[in-house]
Amino acid sequence: MENSDKESKNKTEDIDLEDRENNSTDESSGDEEQDEMETEQKNEESFESKLAQLEEIINQNKFQYQTYIDIINLTKEHGEFNKLREYREKMSQVFPLTETLWLEWLKDEQKFMESDQDRQNIDHIFQRAVKDYLSVELWLEYIQFSIGGMGEEKGIENVRNICEKAISFAGLHVTRGYSLWEVYREFETALLAGYQQASAGSIQTPEQTKQINDQISRITRIFKLQLGTCLDNIESTYQELKQFDEALANDSLVKNVFDFNLRKYHELEPYETALSEAASDVNKKLEAYNSYLDFEKKQIKEMQMKLFGNKNVKIINSVNDKEKDIELLKKSQNRAKCLFERAIADESNCLSVELWLKYSFYLIEEENQEPSEKKEFISEVFKRAVRNCPWSAKLWINYALECEKNTSNQVKEIYGEAMQAGLQSSDDYLELWHAYLGYLRRHLLSNYENETDEYKEKIAEEIRETFQKAINQLFDYFKLNGDPKFSLERFWAKIEARYFKCMDRSRRIYNEMILAKSDIGQVTSEIWLDFYQLEIQYGDDKHQRKLLYRALNELKFDHDKQVICELLIDFEKLSGNISQFSSIYYKNEALKAKIQSQYINQQKNLEKKSEQKPKTKKLNDQKIKEENAKGVKRKKSETEKETGVKDKDGFAVPSLPGTDQKKQKTEQPAQIEFKKVESNCTVFLSNLKYDVNESKVKEIFEKEPGFLHLRLIKHWSGKTKGYGYVDFEKPEQAEKALRLDRSLVDGRPIFVSKNEEKDSDISGIQNKFKFATSMEKNKLFVSGLPFSTDKQALEDIFKTFGRVKDTRIVTYKSGKSKGLAYVEFEDEQSASKALIQTDGMLIGENQISVAISNPPKRKQAHENRQADLEIKKSLGSGSIESRTGSSSKTTTFVPRSQQLLVRKKTLNLK
Repeated sequence: MENSDKESKNKTEDIDLEDRENNSTDESSGDEEQDEMETEQKNEESFESKLAQLEEIINQNKFQYQTYIDIINLTKEHGEFNKLREYREKMSQVFPLTETLWLEWLKDEQKFMESDQDRQNIDHIFQRAVKDYLSVELWLEYIQFSIGGMGEEKGIENVRNICEKAISFAGLHVTRGYSLWEVYREFETALLAGYQQASAGSIQTPEQTKQINDQISRITRIFKLQLGTCLDNIESTYQELKQFDEALANDSLVKNVFDFNLRKYHELEPYETALSEAASDVNKKLEAYNSYLDFEKKQIKEMQMKLFGNKNVKIINSVNDKEKDIELLKKSQNRAKCLFERAIADESNCLSVELWLKYSFYLIEEENQEPSEKKEFISEVFKRAVRNCPWSAKLWINYALECEKNTSNQVKEIYGEAMQAGLQSSDDYLELWHAYLGYLRRHLLSNYENETDEYKEKIAEEIRETFQKAINQLFDYFKLNGDPKFSLERFWAKIEARYFKCMDRSRRIYNEMILAKSDIGQVTSEIWLDFYQLEIQYGDDKHQRKLLYRALNELKFDHDKQVICELLIDFEKLSGNISQFSSIYYKNEALKAKIQSQYINQQKNLEKKSEQKPKTKKLNDQKIKEENAKGVKRKKSETEKETGVKDKDGFAVPSLPGTDQKKQKTEQPAQIEFKKVESNCTVFLSNLKYDVNESKVKEIFEKEPGFLHLRLIKHWSGKTKGYGYVDFEKPEQAEKALRLDRSLVDGRPIFVSKNEEKDSDISGIQNKFKFATSMEKNKLFVSGLPFSTDKQALEDIFKTFGRVKDTRIVTYKSGKSKGLAYVEFEDEQSASKALIQTDGMLIGENQISVAISNPPKRKQAHENRQADLEIKKSLGSGSIESRTGSSSKTTTFVPRSQQLLVRKKTLNLK
């Protein structure tokens, strides 16, 4: 009984223990689930926060290539397929996608393919993918995808259509195109085997026999077309034809075609080898492509000259005996286009504006020689060009002109996109505005005379508003450097005179230009002559005479005045009386005499100056000789006086108060004698601390080959003047030492630059700026960097886009970063690629801005700052009329040069 109670008690205890363990496990698992949920929620919040930041960047500027990539990677990592699809779609609307991006997109879409509608959507993506860049891999994937749907209605016909498109263009790729032909033949051969197998073991019906014969004909046709194309592996293709149909392979016509294309392939083989060998070097690869393209274009030119000479191509096309040669020419032209596409498809070349322009001009030239039926293809190439290089005004203009030729209604929209695409300079914007205004002239004014008065007024209003908008935009962004020659105003004045018959407006425009230019000292005879030509075409004698006399009075330089005088003489010969003619004739003669006299005086002054120095020296020498002969004790001249001890640079050292000069001479430490070297063997040091330790500076340079000595320029007190020189044995050693620029000594960068002689003949050497002052297309300017970013970190960011030649962090004199930097690449293509993919990139919490380096000239920069200051001063100074002189009271205290700087922006001639 006791044992039974004991066992019962033990069981109860075991059950209680098990319950406690289960409860403990449940609590533990519950805690883990809660932790996972919290972690998942944090990840979700972090994802949404990052996505919101990236989306904000896109909303501000849709041309942010790298930001799209970041969003795609982020959404893919978190499995947000709808967002991933959305931003892939958005990116493909702005930029062309690479082969890799398209393949990843298509692979992801195929994972979720469930219905026929899904298959159609994927097919549509394939159609877009093969248009961006030439890609044999994409075409192969497209063919394989279509084969998967061959069981559907018209499935086989769809596969054939896709294969035909593939071989018609990508199939011309000399080294990789054969794979497309092989896939096409294998598909048709598999169908033939299926038809033969279906009829095996029974008598073939007429339908089956026809089906098999048609299939054999298809395969034979593919063999002939492939052998008629210059491709790698052409010999193995011929051997396969022998196995398939030996009689056809031995046919003389087929054999001749094969031999011709085999010889052609051997001609192209060295160029293909050069491309292969240059695969790792961006510059060499582009050179290889250019050489290859030049060869192909030269061959095409020779064929055209042989066939057509100077005759019309259309007439020659009708001649039967030249059909073969014309066919060969067209094949060569298509192969050249395929080669252009190959070059552009290379990631290192797709951002080359020069290559796109070269391709564009080739297509235009081809179209001019033989009007092509494929206008849509040419327009598509121009569209792809601006999607790859949206910063190029020339590519946008080419695209718009091509669309205008094809009577497209998208021209206005294209110019609007171009204005928002981030062009690089004022010249680009000016060129684009001129192109757009030219389009408006052709579009709106071609039939202007036949329009109603109401519609004429509407057209005039639109054109005037557009001119005003163009002038204002250029002034807002670039001030007077936007259109320094006032070319838009000149164009506007001609439109007013020719089409709107409004010479009063034209004159007002020119008067505004002349006033603006005169107040900044830039009026020359050029603008007056342009105005005069307008008066000759559309004005009258009264205004012509008045204009010329006004120009004569307002021009400052005699040479400019003489130009106007000559015009006045011609004018008065035709239109003036004897008094008017004789007056200007005598004035012109007096002016010519004055100019001649000035020229003679200038020549005399030059001769006098050149003779003066040697004559003075000769007299001094003679005087000294005479005094020595007489034994006269003469005083030392200023140049001969000895004023005590001299320092190492030849300057006299003043004696200290209360000391004996002679004694001081003996106590002066011996001067170090330095070996004299040529100036090009020396580098100049600056930005040194005044109390810098000389040994620390010397440590930096003495490791360099050919180092001779360090010369720090010092005050008599012993402190440096903040600069010095380092001498080397050879010029190339000094050149090499320039790389030590901005080396740190006690936390302060030393500036190392070339040594320039003081008496150098180089113009403006004293004001020479160390760094470039014009656009450098292979160098990027980066702003907004974290202050902690160093040179190595910056190089690591940019070296993924191409070979970096140099990086430079802009610092204060103390050595602290300003958050600015320059990144120089070996070539322009790498810089363009980096620009697109890094502008707007986040580094830590900082969003950087990247642009092509285009520093202003020193003088221009000063003028721009002065212009900004003057514009601010002139705000509120009165109406346009008061600033142009009709009310002098309100402008008494403001200089006219300040008032008229805003003239371009406020030009209002409505």
